[in-house]
Amino acid sequence: MPARASRGLASATRSRYTPTSTRGCWLRPPVTGTPRSPASNGPGTPTPVSTTRSGLVEWSATPTGRSTRKHLSGTRVSATTWATAESARTDRCPPPDDDAKRKAVPLTTSIRPARFSWFLPLSPDVHHIGTWPPECGTPDLPRLTSIAQTAEDAGCSELLVPTTFDNDLEAFTTAAAVLSRTSRVGALIAVRPNQLHPCQAAHMVASLEAIFPGRIRLNVTTGGWAEDRWIGDTDDRESRLSRLSEWLELLTRVLYDGRPVHHHGTWYNAEGMRLRVPPGRRIPLAMSGSSPQARQALSQHGSEYLMFAAPREQVVREVRALRATPGLPPDIKVTMRAHLVVRETTDEAWAAAHEITSQVSERVLATVQAQRHAPGSQRTRQSALSAGNDLVVGPNLWAGIGTARFGASIALVGDPEQITERLTEFREDGVDGFILSGYPKLEEAQVFRDVLVPSLRARGLMGGRHGDGTRAADV
Repeated sequence: MPARASRGLASATRSRYTPTSTRGCWLRPPVTGTPRSPASNGPGTPTPVSTTRSGLVEWSATPTGRSTRKHLSGTRVSATTWATAESARTDRCPPPDDDAKRKAVPLTTSIRPARFSWFLPLSPDVHHIGTWPPECGTPDLPRLTSIAQTAEDAGCSELLVPTTFDNDLEAFTTAAAVLSRTSRVGALIAVRPNQLHPCQAAHMVASLEAIFPGRIRLNVTTGGWAEDRWIGDTDDRESRLSRLSEWLELLTRVLYDGRPVHHHGTWYNAEGMRLRVPPGRRIPLAMSGSSPQARQALSQHGSEYLMFAAPREQVVREVRALRATPGLPPDIKVTMRAHLVVRETTDEAWAAAHEITSQVSERVLATVQAQRHAPGSQRTRQSALSAGNDLVVGPNLWAGIGTARFGASIALVGDPEQITERLTEFREDGVDGFILSGYPKLEEAQVFRDVLVPSLRARGLMGGRHGDGTRAADV
């Protein structure tokens, strides 16, 4: 496929994802929280609207659905159409805007480019989530390489490599294989303290850094998944946070002390551990969590805070709370994890989104429902967003993904201009980067590259040929 055959790719995408009938599509809600009903909001009936405040931005909507955005200082920033009275109809998906296919035009903007990353799947790379058994098998190295190379070509700075005992493939092994077949993109490798002794983790990280200089980062998480019991781990949340602190302390000493490390702690011991080839730089650590213990660990060891996508007002609150953390270094970066469904028109995007969850099995649905309220992490808040019948939680924000999987549940759904607008707003709210993905990862990486990236670059949200011009080592 030619690298820039965007129209051919869009046609292929439409034929793969767009259903012949829009029956059963979830609808975008009115601008306000006023309930809809066919009697009150039929075709041609204006949707109730109001003015709401979200973070540092004021939204004003008119009965025609035209929405304007202004800083609270009164300075107009931009205007966008995200809802129309017609979208209140109950028999169809949201219609595209009249100008949905207009080309991106470079704008004068002072916003700094964001960092963009993609997700590397270590389990079946499916078109539909929630099927059982999965509709395809374990991704092989050629497919993983294609995903990485497409993300690299699109300007992504790195790949998030997830970790769980339930994955088909192991994170460090897969990351090494994929990095050997790319030249620029880095790997953000997830690891949990209950998976690796910190001395072993330090050795693995230092080895990868020696082989792929400047392309390795760690995403340290606390765990809390049901499959932790596979290795006899039944620790509660407080125990996991205690282990996290000691794990990070010992990992840091082994990586950077430059002499044999002796450690006798609650969770780990070390007798003279040292690295023969220590890393030539400090390996950036990305972390998440809102508890005091997690924020303290971030302040002491982290360089980046990871958060799930959420409605804008929630994002603003979370970023403000993070920045108010005592002792937090001012240069801590904030990165948002989100799913992406972007098409040339709004109508196509929403049809593609609903197709993703069109084949969820009863078994998967029951499993997700049973574990929806597992305590103690951002997963709980994500599950709450997907718990109700109204799965549209904001302009171009859809929580339908969370009905059939754990973790990140929010997808950005819309045409290139709409998605660019939403990402720009998050950037204005203090988000420095985005880790995106779609279903399936390879095909959606191609759509991201050919359909969305030109709009991001025209807006100034993404830098030149290779993203924002930084390598993994710089962020």
